[in-house]
Order: sequence, then C-alpha cells, then structure tokens
Amino acid sequence: MKIKKLFFLSDNQMMITAIEALGKEVGGEFFTLSNEDDAFHFIRDIVPEVILVDISTISAETIKKIEAEFCEKIPVVELVTKGEEGAKRVIQAPLDIANLMSNLDRICGDFNGEG
Repeated sequence: MKIKKLFFLSDNQMMITAIEALGKEVGGEFFTLSNEDDAFHFIRDIVPEVILVDISTISAETIKKIEAEFCEKIPVVELVTKGEEGAKRVIQAPLDIANLMSNLDRICGDFNGEG
C-alpha cells in the first residue's frame, strides 16, 4: 500500500509540522488537524487512505468515535507512547518521521476493513 493521502489528528504542533513537511517531501496529500470536533467533517470530506491519531493528545472518546465510524473503510493507526495500550494498528512515539511511510505501509498493507 503506497500511502498518498493521510489524515493526522494531534495537538502536538511539532509533530503536525513534521507530518506536513513529510507530505510535501513525498508529494502526498497530508492533512493535519488539532481540533477534535472538526476531525469528523475533514475525514468525511477528504477520505484519506490512513488516519493517524496521537492518543496522547486526543481524547479517548474521540478516538473511539473515529474507530467506530471509519475503521471499516480506512485503517486507523494510533500513535502511542511507551507503555500505552493501543488498537490493532499502532506506531510507537517518538515519531520516526524518516521511516513513517514505510512503517505505515507495513502496518496498513494487510488492511481488509477490520480496523
């Protein structure tokens, strides 16, 4: 799976900036947002190939709603810190921007609508 459209939800401005720069570097459409309330509208409008959620800055309630609404059509990957529990698909923080795309390809390559 070669990811060209990614949605990243986080309240960490440094990670948002890094994801946006990576999108420009790889020529992808990478959308970032820190507002949980607007996330659902954005996801519905842009229909990303992958949703990446920073669970350390986004409420558990929002994450559950995102997974419930979108995980059958779009892989939802959670960015977790060491010791945190995550969903089926996780990437551990600190975020390795240099290898993010290959890690997401590996994690989402078997996506079949089950999370």
